[in-house]
Amino acid sequence: MEEKDAIARLMEEVSRLREENKRLKRELSRISSESEGKYRMLFEYSGYGVVILSPEGRIQDVNRTILKFLNLTEEELVGKSIFELPYCDQSQREFMRRLLDQHKKCKMSIVNEVTCEVKGNSYTLEFTSASVMAGERLCCIAVLIRDVTRRKQYDQRLRQALRENRILLKELHHRIKNNLQVIYSLLSLQERFTRSKKVAEILRGVKSRIKTIGFLHEKLYSRGTFLDRVRSREYLSGILQNITGVFFEKARKVELNTEFEDLEIPLKKAVPLGLIVNEAVSNSLKHAFPSGKGKITVRFGRKGKNLSLTVEDDGVGLPEKLRKNPGRNLGLRLMKILSQQLGGDLKIEVDGGTRITVEFKEEK
Repeated sequence: MEEKDAIARLMEEVSRLREENKRLKRELSRISSESEGKYRMLFEYSGYGVVILSPEGRIQDVNRTILKFLNLTEEELVGKSIFELPYCDQSQREFMRRLLDQHKKCKMSIVNEVTCEVKGNSYTLEFTSASVMAGERLCCIAVLIRDVTRRKQYDQRLRQALRENRILLKELHHRIKNNLQVIYSLLSLQERFTRSKKVAEILRGVKSRIKTIGFLHEKLYSRGTFLDRVRSREYLSGILQNITGVFFEKARKVELNTEFEDLEIPLKKAVPLGLIVNEAVSNSLKHAFPSGKGKITVRFGRKGKNLSLTVEDDGVGLPEKLRKNPGRNLGLRLMKILSQQLGGDLKIEVDGGTRITVEFKEEK
C-alpha cells in the first residue's frame, strides 16, 4: 500500500514538473518573441541602413532604411554576394574583399566612406562594419550605413565658395597695392619737381606711410593661405627696408639693428603696428642724427602675456618742446592714435637718445 502511494506521489510530481516545464517554455517563447520583435523594430526603423553579411560576403539581411534611400527591393539584395552586385565597380570589390579579410583575421570595428552609383544615382555612403562573434568564430558582419551624400555636396559647395572668396580677396589686395603704387609714383613725381626742402621732406614722409600700407597688401596678395595674418619678422623687416629706401640719403651711415620674434599678427593689428614702426624709424632718421651717423634698434616679441614693440636710437633725443607737447608733431600724434588702435599705451623715454615702446595684448 505504501509503495503504491509513493508511486502515485512520484507520478504527480512528474506531472507537475512537466506542466512547469511547459509553462517555462511558453514564457521563454514569449520573452524570445518580444525580444525578437524589439530587435526587429530597431533593426527595421533605425536611422541607419543595416546590412548583415556572412563571412564570405553574402547578404543575409537588410533593413527598410537601406532599401528606402537606395530605392531597392529586398529581393535585389538579400541572398546576393556583394561581389556580384552591379552597383560595385572593380575597385570597390577589391576594397570589400580586403575588408572581409580584415574581419576574418580579428575582431574589429571599421569606419569607411565609399561612393557608388545605384540606378543612375550617385551616393556617398559612410559605413561602420563590426565583427559579430559566436565564441571564437566569426558569425557574421554587421554593417551600419549612413547616407552622407548631401553633407558631401554641402562640403564641396563650401570649399568652392571658400576658394572663390580667397581669389576675390587676393584680387582685392592686388588692386589696393597697385592703386597705392600709383599714388606713390605721383608723390615721387611731385617731390622731384618741388623746390622746397620742407615740402620734399613732407612728401617723403607720406610716401613712406603709403609704402608701408602697400607692403602689407603685397605680402597678403603673395601668400596662398592665411590671408588674415602676416609673419612679424618678414613683415617688419620689409617695412624697414622700404623706409631706408625712401630715406636713402639719411639712412646710409645709420646702423640699423633688429630683434624680431617670428609671430603671426592679425591683419587688424598689423596695419597700425607697421605704421608705428614707420613713424618711429622715420623720425629717428630725420631728426636724431645731425652728424648723419648713429644707431637705431627695433625689437618686437612677447613680453609676458603681451606683445612689445621698441624703437630706440642713440641720437640727440626729442627737443624739449616736443617732450612737453608731443601732439605738435604729426608723427608722434599718429603713433599715439595707432597705439590706441592696438589697445596699447605709447611710452616715450629720452635718455641719451629716444626710446619708443608700445605694449598690447596678443590675439590668438
